[in-house]
Amino acid sequence: EPQVECTVFLIASTSIRGLLEGSNSSSVEDEHEDDDEYECMSTHPVYATYTIYGDIESFVGPSFRSSETTLTFPASMIGDDKVMDLNNDILKASILVSLPNQMQDLAQTYTKAPYLEGTYKSLIIRVLDNTGDEPAETADDLYGVFFDDSINYNSVSVNSVFSGCSNGKFGIIPATGNDVTNGVVEITLEYAIADLHHKLIRDEVLNLLPSGIDDYTFRIMVYPKSVTFCSDGPSTCSTVGLGSKPGTNSWYRSGAVSKVVVGVHEIGHNLSLGHSGFDVKEYGDKSCTMGGESGDVSDGQKCFNAAKTYHLGWFAEYNADVAPTRNSFGGVLVGINDAVNNEISSDQYVTVRISDSDATALYLMYNRVEGVNKFLKNDLYRDKVVVVEQNRSGAQSWVKATLGQDEMYTQINWAGTGNALNIKVCSMVDGTPDTASVDIWLDGVSESTNCSGTSSPTASPAPTTEYKE
Repeated sequence: EPQVECTVFLIASTSIRGLLEGSNSSSVEDEHEDDDEYECMSTHPVYATYTIYGDIESFVGPSFRSSETTLTFPASMIGDDKVMDLNNDILKASILVSLPNQMQDLAQTYTKAPYLEGTYKSLIIRVLDNTGDEPAETADDLYGVFFDDSINYNSVSVNSVFSGCSNGKFGIIPATGNDVTNGVVEITLEYAIADLHHKLIRDEVLNLLPSGIDDYTFRIMVYPKSVTFCSDGPSTCSTVGLGSKPGTNSWYRSGAVSKVVVGVHEIGHNLSLGHSGFDVKEYGDKSCTMGGESGDVSDGQKCFNAAKTYHLGWFAEYNADVAPTRNSFGGVLVGINDAVNNEISSDQYVTVRISDSDATALYLMYNRVEGVNKFLKNDLYRDKVVVVEQNRSGAQSWVKATLGQDEMYTQINWAGTGNALNIKVCSMVDGTPDTASVDIWLDGVSESTNCSGTSSPTASPAPTTEYKE
């Protein structure tokens, strides 16, 4: 019997309501989004994508990894709806699971992306139908949004954000080949696609791609606004983008795709990044492109928070690691723009990770708003040392504190020691580079080394436990 082999991917969804978190807008109050889900993608002999129902992680076991776990099963076990129901014991018994050959530390590499450094050809697929239903964005518009900041309305593109925020280590360029113009190919379906779920048409779109397209890495599919990403139809669907995490596929609805931040956000999911939150809001960290902007969809040159930046590795030579139960830290932080401009010295840092056994790691960086990180509407994070919590690479992060000069964040009972962890900003100095001096110490183990005087801990935000991973 013919067998199907497919690779499992987590598909992360992006909600316009999430990007507007903190807004008083009533336009999204009644909108909804579907949850993240797992899908299994096959490319041979044709493109086919199977939606997974049930708990794939429990089915596979602790060695499961998105983008690296493959499933093989008899083709006859799946119906025309392409649903793989893991609650079906007969189906489960027929599935052969293949896992990565070499497993590493799952706590750190559970969803590690393979495409973190380099310049990658990317194909934009503009989907339309024979009734004239098409994205509002022209092929030239999409070229500007993703590749060419010189022609985009805000002098920013998805590529310019990544190039700046990665210190030139990561970027996307237009794919080339037959019927591809400036990285864009158009696919016309010979039936009306209004009100259809994108799952019903995406495989056909891929199977209609012309031959002769040169090898490329990232695939960007853009639909008319009439196509939905939600089970209840397009009129109330808040989901505007999807990205495989990790992976190379992202999907967009017209309208939202014109915002550069949405493209950066979805390709951020491709690079294994989770969302960035504040308090109980999944997208609430306004300092990070994996968060949102209160009252508006941010659309400028803005980078990532400390946890994301640390794990992306683009400034690895300027990462510091501190284990407070063993040592304190006194050092100088420099913002990303000054690091990109080579104003940073070897004894200064872009990010600091604070970790110990039995503790969720904290990360901090100086969120200096200028240059490659110049866009920010929310002053809570402007030119502050921002402290976030994240329990592993690829996970959701949560803001714990935003600190100015002489302000301090204290976390009680660090790593179950009964002692308080302290993070204090000793000074902030404008110059070449602009710097923030920081001390980190654990009461009863070490003391502040650089800061003079004392100050009371600032009232720091903390996520509500029930919303945390």
